[in-house]
Amino acid sequence: AYLLHEADQPVSFDVGAQLGTPGLLLAVRSKQNSPDDRLRAAEQLLPTGALTAQDLIAVADAQSFSRHQFETERAQLEKMPFLETILCRAQALRAKRRMISIQSQ
Repeated sequence: AYLLHEADQPVSFDVGAQLGTPGLLLAVRSKQNSPDDRLRAAEQLLPTGALTAQDLIAVADAQSFSRHQFETERAQLEKMPFLETILCRAQALRAKRRMISIQSQ
């Protein structure tokens, strides 16, 4: 996995999962992976505490929802507690970053 990463090749979810936490971290951070693969890897890593705030924000930002999905399928988030958690955490981290930025000005 490290060699793939150093060669600027994506570390897939499947490869990362075989290698455990370090491999999954590379899969989450590999922007060449699909948003779904990055989300799957992040879902496996969330209980470990290995993801940084930047990782969570990047995974959340990579997800795409049409306006229709966002407005009409909010109930679907209840079926995907991980995605709801990651979106809430990313939103909270953005708000915290804005507050810090305002306070430092």
